[in-house]
Amino acid sequence: PTGIGQTGPTGSAAATGSTGNTGGKGDTGNTGSVGPSGSTGQDGKTGTTGAASTVAGNTGSTGAASSVPGPQGNTGATGASLAGATGVTGNTGASSSVVGPTGPTGPTGPTGPTGAASTVAGPTGPTGPTGTGTYQRTSYTATAGQTSFSATYLVGYVQVYVNGVLLAAADYTATSGTAIVLAVAASSGDLVDILSFNVTSVLGTVVSVATAGNITGGTITTSGTIGIVDNPTFATSVTSPLQIGGTGAASTLTLESTSGTGTSDSIIFKTGSQLTRATIDTNGNFKLGTGKYQSRNIVLRDATSAAGNPASTLTIDGNGNLPTAANQVAIPSYSAFTFSILIVTRNDSTSFPFVGSWKIEGTIRREVAASTTTLVNSSITTFSNGGSQVTVAVSADTTNGCLSVTNTTGGG
Repeated sequence: PTGIGQTGPTGSAAATGSTGNTGGKGDTGNTGSVGPSGSTGQDGKTGTTGAASTVAGNTGSTGAASSVPGPQGNTGATGASLAGATGVTGNTGASSSVVGPTGPTGPTGPTGPTGAASTVAGPTGPTGPTGTGTYQRTSYTATAGQTSFSATYLVGYVQVYVNGVLLAAADYTATSGTAIVLAVAASSGDLVDILSFNVTSVLGTVVSVATAGNITGGTITTSGTIGIVDNPTFATSVTSPLQIGGTGAASTLTLESTSGTGTSDSIIFKTGSQLTRATIDTNGNFKLGTGKYQSRNIVLRDATSAAGNPASTLTIDGNGNLPTAANQVAIPSYSAFTFSILIVTRNDSTSFPFVGSWKIEGTIRREVAASTTTLVNSSITTFSNGGSQVTVAVSADTTNGCLSVTNTTGGG
């Protein structure tokens, strides 16, 4: 905009000279050259501000940017905090193909209190299967005074007829499963018919089967116990897989070698030609094969009371029992075995707890006598030395013909 400058000060007036006589008018002379400008006088006092112009002046050009930063302004007030919207859930990652290690089994929790008896009756179970079966007729023409007649039957599932008349249970004895004995002797020429029923299911339960009896056809269904005695065999004509146990999530199959406590009972698995393929012995050790060709999984153990005890041998029955051919890793005559042993030990003391673990691998062989048992080679890998309180070793037991695993320092 056009500004109004200040009025400068008025200079001092020169003294007025005397007025001379007016001369005649001369000719106009030539214009002289312009003399030099005089020096600028001092600025006069600022005059009063003129009235504001009502006419807008032209906009001046923008000045050059300043190279000197201006002072920092005051910090503004903190803005309001606004939470952003939750982002979209990402895609689920692919399942890992690596199975993580199984964690240790936690301690069993205390048994909870018994719940109150329910006042609501449970639903009625499904109707059991209809009894099915076949029967076998055995017929005789009696001789005079005859009382015993041979027949194979299921005890409790037999009927006896004499001359077409069904006898009452009190009129004969049928407890052996192999013979019927009449209470009153038959007469010569009497017709005796014995009907024995081969029951496959009776309302879901099979009671018993005679020693020489057979169960053929159908399905045996029971919620109780089926007892099979006297070395039973399964027919080789079975075309469907033999299933023992159940289909439920909590089904348990129990194979028991004896009905009581034994010292040498085992469960033996055989295949064609009755060759033994696998054995679970009385100590729970699993062995594949027999004779010269075997593979075994054996658990040895030992417990000692304090560091500094004499060296002790790990055995199948454990707890400091003397090593024998029955409780160690026995090496058969004329054989050689490679072995891989994992050993772990711990101290039960809470004041000085430690854990040791090792892996021992090697080869052992034996000729005919136990004295020829030889440790061919071995190597020990130490994972943890248990605070240097336990040292383990393997050797050939030439007394018993076994591979001996020892705790050489008897640490606690």
